[in-house]
This record gives sequence, structure tokens and C-alpha cells, in this order.
Amino acid sequence: MKLLKALLVMGVVMVLVGACGPAATPEPVVVEKTVVVEKEVEVTKVVEVEKEVEVVVTATPEPAPTKVEGPKRGGTLHVSFAEWPKNLHNQIDSGTEGVYVQVNMRDALLNIDA
Repeated sequence: MKLLKALLVMGVVMVLVGACGPAATPEPVVVEKTVVVEKEVEVTKVVEVEKEVEVVVTATPEPAPTKVEGPKRGGTLHVSFAEWPKNLHNQIDSGTEGVYVQVNMRDALLNIDA
């Protein structure tokens, strides 16, 4: 029984090793053929055409500037973070938990329009 299993395993291994080998490379085939083609080539003609085109452009007035609304005052700032920040003072708190909250609170106050 052990001999049968050993032969079966050896047969499977031989098939796998044979399948993993490199594929046979085909021999390149060289085809040489000479064809003579006689054909008359037509000469291209250069034609210059001058044409006047009149385009009517109508001026459209610029739209009136709309009133730009500033940031909304009041409300609630909703945030989520992994750990509760120790405080929201940017010079005292050195942790990264409160940095995102601090930035969102100060952005509307400290941005400068160019």
C-alpha cells in the first residue's frame, strides 16, 4: 500500500515538474519575397483661396456683482475624534486630538481674503 502511494506521489511530482519547465521555442521562419509595383504617382496641385469673412460680435454686459454672504454666526460645531482633547487652547495643548477642532474654530476668524 505504501509503495502504491509513493508511486502515485512520484507520478504527480513528475507531471508538475514537467509542466513547470520552459516551453519549446518555435524556430523562426524567414520569408523572402520581392514584388515590383509600377504605379504612376499623381502630382498634387496647390490652390490658394482668399475669402473675406465678416463676423458680427455683440457685446454682452457684465453681470452685476451679487452680495457675498459672510460666514454664518452662531450655531454648533459638530466634531468627532478618537480621544477627548485636554483643552482647546492651541498654545497649551500639544496633543493632536484638539488640533482639528482648533483649526475649524479659528479658520473663519483668521482667513485673509487676497
